[in-house]
Amino acid sequence: MDGRFLQPSLAGIKALAFYLTGYYSEAATAYRQHYSEAVGEGWSSGDPSQDAILQGDIQRVKALANQMIERSPADIAALLSLGEVAIEEKQYRQALELFSKVLEKEKDQFDALLLSSIAQNALGAHGEAIESLNRALRHWKTERRIASFLAVLKTTGDLAARPRAERPLCLLAHYYRYLRIFDRSNARPAIAYAQAAIAAGDHPDNAYLTLGTIAYRENRREQALPHFLKAIEVNSKNALAYRWAATVYSDRGDLPNEYRMLKASYESAPDEPLYIERLGHFLRQKLGDYHQALALSLKVLEKNPNNVNELVWAGYFYGALGDGERSLQYYEKAIRLEPRNPFLRESLGNSLTEMGNIEDAFQAYQTSISIAPSRPGPHARLGYIYASTERFREAKEHYEQAFKNGERGLENLEALCGVYHGLGEFERAATCFERLLSVDPNNASARHLYSYTLRNLREKASK
Repeated sequence: MDGRFLQPSLAGIKALAFYLTGYYSEAATAYRQHYSEAVGEGWSSGDPSQDAILQGDIQRVKALANQMIERSPADIAALLSLGEVAIEEKQYRQALELFSKVLEKEKDQFDALLLSSIAQNALGAHGEAIESLNRALRHWKTERRIASFLAVLKTTGDLAARPRAERPLCLLAHYYRYLRIFDRSNARPAIAYAQAAIAAGDHPDNAYLTLGTIAYRENRREQALPHFLKAIEVNSKNALAYRWAATVYSDRGDLPNEYRMLKASYESAPDEPLYIERLGHFLRQKLGDYHQALALSLKVLEKNPNNVNELVWAGYFYGALGDGERSLQYYEKAIRLEPRNPFLRESLGNSLTEMGNIEDAFQAYQTSISIAPSRPGPHARLGYIYASTERFREAKEHYEQAFKNGERGLENLEALCGVYHGLGEFERAATCFERLLSVDPNNASARHLYSYTLRNLREKASK
């Protein structure tokens, strides 16, 4: 059980008692009382508008959130707070408009999707509420705001307390599936409601999806696959079921079926970035099919020509396929869209290096470093450029900076060892090679140069 259920106050103890006995709505109310008292005693969530929500001070929430929006019209915290107020005031369509603004700024923002599902449920749009939860739950993350969690806890309790015939079974299964993240005992009601939803014909494909994801999360992966395949049988357009089936096939090492499922997920939702990215990753990393991967990126760019991520991939693929001129065109367009993105500058530098344009590559890496000095990649690439021209002191400076900033690549570690050797710093070279060989004992070139390093150390000691 997650620590959020264990709050050190009388209200927190009362809330836990309600929760453990299945009264989730009453538990949510008691937890809100705990947080309200905590804010009154000086605790803060870090967001004054959320603190005001926890205290139930609606007018203060509005004032604080509107002040934030005056400074930044797309402020996510302010929009979420105003959306929660709209739900409290039963202005559900207004809430959805506010949450949609959040999702325009940060696609799949978890709190916005959770709260959207609550507003959609209130409007009787249970299918849309399920879709919002599915979008949130397909990522390995959770909400950022405790108020969002408490809103779901209360909604789950309210829905479960309805007469049996009035309960939205599949939606309840999804809410319990979400709550299972924090307390595994919620798997049992999630499974029960999913099975009831299947029997009642209540969004059965998504009910099978819930059964499959719970089985997968509980490491019953072979039991999960039949549920995903059943979801596909019920609804051949359920892109998320295809994606989950692909994950199971990936765990098996079954590349043909993994590819088949990833391709079907993309075809079921061709405008959805998640499925495009998964298929693209498979084509790049597992098949090495750069031609098909490039075609996929170009298809995405037909619909969204300013998709920076796909512009970078198109540039990479063109470069890998030997078309340096087009590669540069795509990188440069991405940089025009996001001139302060250090990754784009580094990627451009990599492409220029492959083309042999070292001077411009050098400038691209330097620009990347000026934007974000702590990124290891550009330092490592500059180390490579300097080392290749035997400017070992400059190479040493950049390689050491790269490793200081978190570089872990064995190729770069081997290069640094070689730089130490080239500078005659044989003791440091020996230590470096020993570190490298401890994790890569079969590295023949490193072992060969290490032998020369040791010989130089012996000669130096004998003088």
